Amino acid sequence: MLFKSLAILTAATAAIAAPVACGEQPASNDQKDNHNDTPKYVLNLFPGAGVTGMKPLQVRGENIVWGLTQGYSNFTVDSIGDALANVISDGQPPKELYVADNGQLVVNEHPAETGKGYNGGWGFSGDGSVKEFSSYGTKEFYSCVSNDDPLHGGNDVYVFNGKYACDKPNKFTIGATKE
Repeated sequence: MLFKSLAILTAATAAIAAPVACGEQPASNDQKDNHNDTPKYVLNLFPGAGVTGMKPLQVRGENIVWGLTQGYSNFTVDSIGDALANVISDGQPPKELYVADNGQLVVNEHPAETGKGYNGGWGFSGDGSVKEFSSYGTKEFYSCVSNDDPLHGGNDVYVFNGKYACDKPNKFTIGATKE
């Protein structure tokens, strides 16, 4: 009987000492941030007729280029909304992809942000695993050999804006493969 009373007393003491949960519980760390849900693409140029294979676009400094074998970074494009896109490269914060006045594709040092009242003009259209990439509806892109460093600079990428930035442009379209 003493054993039975002692067991009941121990159980009652444990019940009183147990913590009581009141109010809302903190959110779980398992929840995902919504900004991670935006579509991300790898951009590749499709050479003109008669040429096969895709060539990846690259970042060198603030320029979008292709054809380098060293001194470049691979990147993805994050389609964040409002037709805006950020370049994401290893070891770098997101940076805005935009078109300079001469049509050159360049990377701004600051990321693009939605809801700021402007539209970036980037489009991803089509069905399937590869989408057509465009700038304000234009799907014609071209490249010129770098004026700054023709030996190491690669081919700078431009969107056609009514005129070419060089005498002998390499014309192509750009495909966006969803990552």
